[in-house]
Amino acid sequence: MIKLIIDTIKDHQIEEFCSYFNGQIHQQKLIYQPMPITTFTEIFYEESENNKKINIACWENNTIIGYASGCLNLETLTPFLTLVIITQSYQRIGIGTKLYQLLENKLKNYTTHSLKISFFNPVKIPWFLQDQQKRTHPTVPGVLIDSISYKFFQKLGFNDVVKQNVYLLELEKFSLSNKVQKKIEELKNKDIEIEFYNPMKHQNFDELFFDLKNDDWKEVITTALNNDKEKLPILVLTHNRTVIGFSGPLQVETCGRGYFNGIGIHSNYRNMGAGKLLFSMLCHYFKEMGASYMTLFTGEENKARYIYEKAGFEIVHSFMVMEK
Repeated sequence: MIKLIIDTIKDHQIEEFCSYFNGQIHQQKLIYQPMPITTFTEIFYEESENNKKINIACWENNTIIGYASGCLNLETLTPFLTLVIITQSYQRIGIGTKLYQLLENKLKNYTTHSLKISFFNPVKIPWFLQDQQKRTHPTVPGVLIDSISYKFFQKLGFNDVVKQNVYLLELEKFSLSNKVQKKIEELKNKDIEIEFYNPMKHQNFDELFFDLKNDDWKEVITTALNNDKEKLPILVLTHNRTVIGFSGPLQVETCGRGYFNGIGIHSNYRNMGAGKLLFSMLCHYFKEMGASYMTLFTGEENKARYIYEKAGFEIVHSFMVMEK
């Protein structure tokens, strides 16, 4: 008899769920990255003052055959569906639907907001790029479009919101084009340069962030600048030493991926190719720092995609942000 249980996972059960998660990745060739129990616990079960995590399991004869996980952002009361995994031999008999319904009802006890499958989910699951087993990305942008999960969520009533394309650049293939180098020299003649931020030389970072109106970027950059233990470089676009654009902080992760939080140009200096140049130099310096590759994702209709594609990035996966 199949027994569905909604319960807070006890410490002695987490290892069992971690083993199930990793086992299903191997058996079903799922995109997720296998992880040790410490990482699994941190991602799926440890809560903070800003989020609540809900986990539901399905057992048959004390054996896990299904697992669903969700998260509630307590600041915005936005509910997120993180994943639903069903053992392959138990798929298509309604177990996934039952698990989902129980999870949805649990989340609705806290909010009336729409349930989302999105990169805004506080739960970040690292995953492998298909056919690129040494290339990882730190968060899943939505539902993989060419997967059975996409059809499953459509049947549950989820609607498409926006298509997100995941891009990959192998940095060994990257080099600054002659056109980019020529444009950099043209800007230098106008006292506009791309260089690493130096607090003794550059000024008006706060004015840039006021113009960009992005508090997340401001917080990340401010934290990086005040971190005395690890000084991560920040690439800036300057005009007469005034910061008019940024990208960073630049960090080479242990997997070889070049990570940066964001890129932005002051509104007074857009439409002159500066963003494209700044991004090209970002790729250039990541290669110099020893990064092997870069990954990122962006919306299908986002014009920034053309900057990435010009730099040599290629689409390797497409995901759909969904909502119900």
